[in-house]
Amino acid sequence: MAKHKSPSKTKYDRENPPVTIRLTRDLRGVLDLIKGERTRSKAIQMILAGKLEPALEIKNRAIEIKNRLVNECAEKQRVIDKLDRELRECRDQTEGE
Repeated sequence: MAKHKSPSKTKYDRENPPVTIRLTRDLRGVLDLIKGERTRSKAIQMILAGKLEPALEIKNRAIEIKNRLVNECAEKQRVIDKLDRELRECRDQTEGE
């Protein structure tokens, strides 16, 4: 037995027909990289409407990732430097005794 759809759902489905496509895992990965916080559907709609440039989105994401990694490395270097200073101070105190 078929489910009953409300008139508004029937109208929505008629005015917004679904489009199904198959993507390779690589292409899906690229789409996920491009979409950011958007849904895949919204990203594809924006690309088709010329409101989203995939190459620019990939470049921006690469810059974000690079900046995040640089910041993480800088933080780790600060921790290493602090530990190094503490170790030198500890050695100096030990040698002085």
